[in-house]
Amino acid sequence: MKIIVDNGGSKSDWLILPSNEIFSFDGINFFKNPQELNNELKKIINHLNIGKEKVILEFYTAGFSESLASSHKFMIEKEMSNIKINFHSDMLLASKSSFNDNQSGITCILGTGSNCAYYDGKKNNIITPSLGYIFSDEGSGYDLGRRLLTMFFNDKLNSDINFDIRNHAKASKNELLNKIYKLENPKKFISSFSFVVKKNEKNTLIDDLIKKSLISFLYNHPFTYSDFRRYKFSFVGSVAFNFRKQLKFVMNDENLNFEIIQSPIEKLSNDLK
Repeated sequence: MKIIVDNGGSKSDWLILPSNEIFSFDGINFFKNPQELNNELKKIINHLNIGKEKVILEFYTAGFSESLASSHKFMIEKEMSNIKINFHSDMLLASKSSFNDNQSGITCILGTGSNCAYYDGKKNNIITPSLGYIFSDEGSGYDLGRRLLTMFFNDKLNSDINFDIRNHAKASKNELLNKIYKLENPKKFISSFSFVVKKNEKNTLIDDLIKKSLISFLYNHPFTYSDFRRYKFSFVGSVAFNFRKQLKFVMNDENLNFEIIQSPIEKLSNDLK
């Protein structure tokens, strides 16, 4: 059996081969210590009823690093002898699902976080470093949530949107601000406010917020690549798909060739049928 995993900031998609079934679970934090990550993987593998069957697990993840991958691989293969696991960046899966062999282009992930790379047909080449939500992540669910909340705290929104934010947060303005600053890692919580952005996307201010977030991503990252206009762009991730109307507007305004893929795993599954 072979399993291909696309692990993002909010959820992970698991493609089981050769049955070609897809299962979705909460995202796994790649920065957890090896034992904690191993325990989370065990829960999912037990849920899939794999038993002692030999499994090759290709795990594509946000936050990938070689040093962490080595530690996680040692722990997992030590405790689950039937599992052989290989870790990769989620950017690689995004590129493989977007471009054919030997086809080059620029891949962009817009999900809970954001990232991009130039794919030369075999491997990804870094355009800008992935700095995470504190120093980067423009165009992501986190960035949309952060921009919305900034407007909320500065009284820039109408009463209906303010109500939606308080209802989503289950808190008053002061309570919400205190809650955010008490969180050890506020990224996922702030990202969740992208649902409020989506609900109110027809509002002129919100539509402008979305476009500004996407433009900030493009000009700070993929558009810094030399001769970027020569290449096809591929966008993957929940934000790219759910805000495709604004993304199409921005990309068409730049007169660029692009496609939007909702799920790399589903694309890969369909290609294998």
